[in-house]
Amino acid sequence: MTSGNAENAGISAVAAEFRGITTTILDVIGGSIDLSKHGELDQSALDDARTLYAGFTQALNDSLPPEPAVEINQRLATGPASNPQLKVLEYRPAAQSKQAAALPALLWMHGGGMLLGEAEQDMQLLRDICKQLQCVVISVDYRLAPEHPYPAAIDDCFAALQWMHDAASELGIDQTRLAIGGVSAGGGLAASLAIRVREQANFSIVLQALLYPMLDDRNVPQQGKPSQPAIIWTQENNHDGWRAYLGDAFGQAGIPATAAAARLENFKGLAPVWMTVGDIDLFAAENTRYASNLLRGGVPTTLHIYPGAPHGFFTADLSAPSSVHCAQSLLKTLSEAFSGSSASLPSAQDSRS
Repeated sequence: MTSGNAENAGISAVAAEFRGITTTILDVIGGSIDLSKHGELDQSALDDARTLYAGFTQALNDSLPPEPAVEINQRLATGPASNPQLKVLEYRPAAQSKQAAALPALLWMHGGGMLLGEAEQDMQLLRDICKQLQCVVISVDYRLAPEHPYPAAIDDCFAALQWMHDAASELGIDQTRLAIGGVSAGGGLAASLAIRVREQANFSIVLQALLYPMLDDRNVPQQGKPSQPAIIWTQENNHDGWRAYLGDAFGQAGIPATAAAARLENFKGLAPVWMTVGDIDLFAAENTRYASNLLRGGVPTTLHIYPGAPHGFFTADLSAPSSVHCAQSLLKTLSEAFSGSSASLPSAQDSRS
């Protein structure tokens, strides 16, 4: 568990608008998510964390009011050879008819540190995106580590995107207007997926939406900035996730960018990027570095940094003022990308106060 002093120090850095939900989350997880013993991932602890995580997701989804404007269906996509029947959750505007014009589509990847989570996460956000933008959203239930190490998760995500492109007519989506996005580990997978699309696909995507993405297995702190206790997702959690996904090679030379996007050296030809992170997030430094590298590589990139926002702030409380701003920016950027005006995406970094 996180020590009381470290936990209190972490809470003191959280902005007032997120302090309530952060305290609630810390109470639910008992201060921290303990996944390892003596430096090794503990399967019993991981099973317990997965059960807790699933229960929290279910409780959040059960608390949502009905949304008749959006249909949600479980489907089986064509997966990779190692996972041919890939579960996905489809969000679709209820008013769409078979005669209607093809809709833009977003492939979404949930968070959970490569160890936890399911396609049912982020339901409120994904319903809102589907409704507001009149687009199809596909949330992919990618395989988790350590049972399925790299490249299982990215293989599943690439297969889901390929399926969306190839089955576009059946799905009623426009294969020329495909975007990808995700939170935390899912944001990292989205960044790696964009790289794989550039290298292997016969189609392109219009946007990468990366919410506090897990990008760098080395997780190097920002030079010259004093360290502070990470809360909700800690350095230890991060090491557990990367080690489970990459094995003993994590943190070493030779890790490909399709496994950890921060390893990328050539940014030419990547889709435009919209990214957000809180300045007290464990990933703040690596997200800022990645955005800077994207900009230097000529990729249209926007990074929003929210003071006092902890990891997971946006999807944890969509009603907080910073989350409302974040949602408005995300929806606007997705809408512009779907309309073909993504070239106007500003190349800038923005720190909100």
